[in-house]
Amino acid sequence: SRKIKQLTGLPPIELLTTFRLKQAAKIIAKDKISISEVAYMVGFEHPNSLSRAFKKEYGMSPSEYAEKYRK
Repeated sequence: SRKIKQLTGLPPIELLTTFRLKQAAKIIAKDKISISEVAYMVGFEHPNSLSRAFKKEYGMSPSEYAEKYRK
């Protein structure tokens, strides 16, 4: 735990959340999948948890992100 924080500057849970959010962002931008499904795919227990964390990290909701970046 301390070693991970020394190496990355982040506690393990924050590192994991950041990784999950990056994966979610890739999926949201690429595929037309429900936010609930994306949440479960990347390891969030509840879609609301993904939405809250996503908005905190990216400054917009997952659905706003999808509208902006989905091709």
